[in-house]
Amino acid sequence: MRRNLLITSSLLDSVHWLKTCPNDWRVSAHQALSDTLNKVQYVQSAWAKRGQEFETMLDTYDGSHALLRQMKGKIEGGLFQQKKTKLVTIDGTEYAVYGKCDYLFPFKIVDVKTSYKSKSKSKPKYYLDRSQHKVYSFLWGVDEFEYLVAHLGESMDNLFPFEVSVIPVKTMTTQADIEAMISEFVDDLRGLDLLDAYVNVYNGDRK
Repeated sequence: MRRNLLITSSLLDSVHWLKTCPNDWRVSAHQALSDTLNKVQYVQSAWAKRGQEFETMLDTYDGSHALLRQMKGKIEGGLFQQKKTKLVTIDGTEYAVYGKCDYLFPFKIVDVKTSYKSKSKSKPKYYLDRSQHKVYSFLWGVDEFEYLVAHLGESMDNLFPFEVSVIPVKTMTTQADIEAMISEFVDDLRGLDLLDAYVNVYNGDRK
């Protein structure tokens, strides 16, 4: 069976961040991308773990906290943690475009996010610059996407938001759009001398 190469929105965003981040972040952004593509063992941050705990709690929440009830109302009736893959062939190479959405509705996807220290993560542009809504639009054929953001503050023990942001995005990503995104991604990796790591290490055990 011919091997395909995995494409995810997080990979696309990692390259985009490296290209657009401030100069003093460039070295760490390059190292993080290189570590991902070379499968260097990743130690999950405490903030990421807290985000996962929040999402697990929200899915089963039945309390009276007003903002959590607001968020719960946004996700009720959605199918939880749905996965999908579509194959795209470009210049003879097959790419497996993959996503796992938080809550899938017939005509919309809702993705739950948490923010802590970074003020930029409370601004819509932080989310609108991401590729997630574009990739998921292509995978599920929907044109409505919502980033549902819980602002939890800096206390590691807190799972109750002091503010909730709803950031709607309307987009319909075509096959041609995805092909262009993948081609740019591959060209960028080639320019960064990371294409071999992506093909032969990150995707080394794929079939």
